[in-house]
Amino acid sequence: MNKKLEKEINRQLEALKEISACNSNICMSGICAAFKDPRVRSIFLRKIAEGHIFTGIHCEPSTFEHIWVVINFRCADGIFCLIPPTFAADVNLISGTVTSIDDPYIPSGPRSQSLPQPSAVIQVGNRVGNG
Repeated sequence: MNKKLEKEINRQLEALKEISACNSNICMSGICAAFKDPRVRSIFLRKIAEGHIFTGIHCEPSTFEHIWVVINFRCADGIFCLIPPTFAADVNLISGTVTSIDDPYIPSGPRSQSLPQPSAVIQVGNRVGNG
């Protein structure tokens, strides 16, 4: 793995810990817990090493004490893929631990209702938009 990238992720994780300690945002707490898990960090670094493009993180509710931390990636430039290399960690907010990891992460049930309809998505270069 890229040691420079791993060092930068660890530096940002420390900053995230400081922010989440003073923040009541459950998503921030979930992200912090997810990236404390060595499995999550390992998958993240592997996807970067494979050339996939990190596009951000968001959270989706699961149950009262769980939250999905979704780490979004798009396929590496020049590679076509029907299933994006996004993955997600199910975080128990009470214990602050990752209970499972879905890789790849494919939303199901009510979560998928927020996705755009495939016929409404047009890809232009590296941007995706409606219209």
